[in-house]
Amino acid sequence: MIAGLFVCAVLFFGLKSFILVTWKSHDKPVTYATRGGDGREFSITFLPKFETIILYKDPNRKFVEGVLAKMRGSYGTHYIGPIWRVEGPRAGGLFGFRYLPSGQEPVHMEIIPLDKYMEGQGTSAFGSVGETFYTVMLKENNRIQFQDVWLELVESDLETIATLRAKFKKAD
Repeated sequence: MIAGLFVCAVLFFGLKSFILVTWKSHDKPVTYATRGGDGREFSITFLPKFETIILYKDPNRKFVEGVLAKMRGSYGTHYIGPIWRVEGPRAGGLFGFRYLPSGQEPVHMEIIPLDKYMEGQGTSAFGSVGETFYTVMLKENNRIQFQDVWLELVESDLETIATLRAKFKKAD
């Protein structure tokens, strides 16, 4: 009986790990943003063709950093209740397993900055252009968690997106 349960558990966890669902970019811009009480702003706009604009503004320091990045990834595998497994570098947890509250879904993301610009005095929060890094983004209803910051779904401002794209040398 115990051996049968063990075999079933191994098969369940083993076979389920072969299922991989890739994250798809959006057909139109989708923006998530937050604004701190001190005026700082952080936003991520997912664009078609796996491109993403990441924007950070700190009006107190008169600093702005924008990053045009290629982002691709895969959703975590849901097992039972709050147990998820995330594949890839920096997946975190024991063997990539995570305990997540109900409604949250992990997405392991590969991020490659294609171009970036900075205005004012400050230090870049991102690596060099072309340097790949990884993070696990959490999705929940109309918000995402990126680098430990929760961002809410907001309406995309196409004029702002066009202005930002013009600042990047490698924009299509």
